[in-house]
Amino acid sequence: MILQGTLINTLAVLAGASLGALLGNRLPARISKTLFVAIGLFTLYMGMQLSLDMRDPIIGLLSLISGGLIGSALRLDERLRNLIQRFHPTSGKNETTGSTETAEMERNATKHAGPGALQDKAEKESQAISEEGSNQLSRSIQGILNAFLLFCVGSMTVLGCLEEGMGRGPDILYAKSVLDGISSVALAAALGGSILFVAVPLFLFQSVLTLAAHYISPYLGPWEMSHLSGVGGLLLLGLALEILELKSVKVLNLLPALIIAPFMANLSDVLLGTPF
Repeated sequence: MILQGTLINTLAVLAGASLGALLGNRLPARISKTLFVAIGLFTLYMGMQLSLDMRDPIIGLLSLISGGLIGSALRLDERLRNLIQRFHPTSGKNETTGSTETAEMERNATKHAGPGALQDKAEKESQAISEEGSNQLSRSIQGILNAFLLFCVGSMTVLGCLEEGMGRGPDILYAKSVLDGISSVALAAALGGSILFVAVPLFLFQSVLTLAAHYISPYLGPWEMSHLSGVGGLLLLGLALEILELKSVKVLNLLPALIIAPFMANLSDVLLGTPF
């Protein structure tokens, strides 16, 4: 079965996210934070290891620059954030809650109309509620983005789908399923059941990659694969910086580099020859 690895991966994320959502606040914040640090460090390690597979760093650099220009022009990061915000259930909930409490405060302020202090206090509390809801939504959106990137971006995803698509077995995707399952527990415990929705784009993304690999694999040699793997590793490094909260990196805008890298490597091979 050609999509066996992707199915197992999707089920692992659903199971992990369900467990994390059930645990919720019962999972101490220090444990959740420690899990995120562990995930971030392991992602950093994977990124460093895979980026060293790149045989010609110039090709990787040009791929990242070209991919970044395309991704920024298409506003991939911004569009996905807006899409998540549109369909994220927390958005409506926060707006409704905020509106209800704001209306109540305004009624109280009007009822006791007299000194302006009460009305000023109501306005400040209303603003605080609005900011809190906005911050919570922003954290949820960033968490979903990080989950999507963690599960779907990187050489482990691409190489695993390529391996399975080329008929070499789903072993890489099995290993990825374990990592994603553990990661989804921590993410869902911190951000709630919304992480379950990441399973949908994960399944679609990996299915498309696996099926595409079945048809393009004859055209990808070791030279092209090394740069695909290397660029994926660099994207994982950017994701690790985001998870560890060291630097805000819009990895989504760099995603086109994964498509450009093998083509640029092939072009380099045709024009200049393979130097290694």
